[in-house]
Amino acid sequence: GETILVHGDYDADGMSASALLTLGLRELGGRAEAFVPHRTRDGYDLSDAGLQRATDLGATLIVTADCGVTAGEAVRAASSQGIDVVVTDHHRPGARLPEAVAVVNPMLPGSRYPFRGLAGVGVAFKLLAVLYERAGLGSPALNQHLDLVALGTVADQMPLTGENRIMVRAGLRALERSRKPGLRALLGNAGIGPDQRIEAEHISYRIAPRLNSVGRMAEADAGLRLLLAADSREAQTLADYLEQQNAERRLTDARVYDEVRKQVRSRVKDEDQAVVVWGDEWHPGVIGIVASRLVESTFRPSIVVSFDGDVGRGSGRSVEGFHLFNALQECESLLERFGG
Repeated sequence: GETILVHGDYDADGMSASALLTLGLRELGGRAEAFVPHRTRDGYDLSDAGLQRATDLGATLIVTADCGVTAGEAVRAASSQGIDVVVTDHHRPGARLPEAVAVVNPMLPGSRYPFRGLAGVGVAFKLLAVLYERAGLGSPALNQHLDLVALGTVADQMPLTGENRIMVRAGLRALERSRKPGLRALLGNAGIGPDQRIEAEHISYRIAPRLNSVGRMAEADAGLRLLLAADSREAQTLADYLEQQNAERRLTDARVYDEVRKQVRSRVKDEDQAVVVWGDEWHPGVIGIVASRLVESTFRPSIVVSFDGDVGRGSGRSVEGFHLFNALQECESLLERFGG
């Protein structure tokens, strides 16, 4: 009987996980509302914006999706306001776990879960599978939502092995026959016809960029509302908005990458083992994409930092054999926060 706030991340995996948990909890009779933060205004992870949204809704339970495992301070703040938190995440935990009601994450220290490669949406699916079983609902009721599991897993570039391979294979077929108006509108705008066989590459190169772009450039809430849309007209309006944001993201990405390449040519030496570049007011929504392109061109771990005044917000990508998270831990005293 409590109001539940599902708090997701602003990327395609986070939106998919949030939509999945919201739809699933509603089907089980729960009063669930979904929220994803604004990348530049609210920042990453469970924070003040999410707590304020829970308060506004009168929610006394927050369930995170694809975030929360390093949000210890926010979880304590929620608890002090009488709000319970259940964390579902797949990112690496920090030195201390948040003091939540429960933390569901295959990456937990000492975890005996046999497959550690789940996306955030995969972890959400596993939680719902237990709830559906306890509610006496058969697997077909939940498996209809494997379209969202395939979307988030492929979009987050998780390995298509083990459980992921099974869920994505089934999820691609579910996506082909999906009755969700938002997914149908998204597929149509991506040029994927109703009778076309959908492969993982369609998600990677056509569908996911449209969702990720709105999370990078504007309100990720538009992408979440698209996935939850029950009306085809509303879904098409939102899908068209995502199309505009994707076009803007491509232009911004190209401009920032051009500036970064000039900096790399003047600053980075052959003997440098990593690449760190920085600039003023580069759009924080595209610096992760630029970092990925730098790794491809330099074959070195790369970090791109965008400064707004004295505060820099960075995004990094690494290469096989170099653990970027551990490297950032070595620099922890220099950073306000980090994770991923």
